[in-house]
Amino acid sequence: MDIKLAQYLLPEGVMDYFEIVDHKSSEGKVHFYLEEKNVLPKEYQSELAQSKG
Repeated sequence: MDIKLAQYLLPEGVMDYFEIVDHKSSEGKVHFYLEEKNVLPKEYQSELAQSKG
């Protein structure tokens, strides 16, 4: 499966904060592996942020 097609299968807005790093297909199932982008939402960019995880 083309990873670019996955954006149409995932909920709207997911690709704003995550990127697909891998996928696996087997027995009619597709598993996507996501990695969170290091980006603050626009409404929080003016505030000081501290990572907790």
